Amino acid sequence: MPYRAFDRIELRCPKLGGAVGFGYCRQVRDGLPCARTLLCFQRLFPVAAYFRRVLEPETFDRVFCTPDPTRLDAFLLAVRQARRSVGPAPVRVSRPESDIDRRTDRREEAGACPPVDGPEPVR
Repeated sequence: MPYRAFDRIELRCPKLGGAVGFGYCRQVRDGLPCARTLLCFQRLFPVAAYFRRVLEPETFDRVFCTPDPTRLDAFLLAVRQARRSVGPAPVRVSRPESDIDRRTDRREEAGACPPVDGPEPVR
């Protein structure tokens, strides 16, 4: 039976959240099947036997026997890739005292600002 005979079978994909055909799941990862394909389609047809016929044993093991990264692992990988693409974080240098800071200090020294310990509030 040609390997495209099952491509029209559709079901709801737990990863994508919508109806997806077997043809998509069969070649979603750069021509390789989704790792969940065995679990999703096992009740519809003998999908494991199908892939054992179509794929090399090493490829079958690599796709279906190695665990997929968790959502957290995928998120952390995306963060690392984003950091690499942006470059290193800028080094924070303490800034020198600005003119505004100096003017405020002079006003306080001259008595232009009201004292912090001012008169008692009127009751």
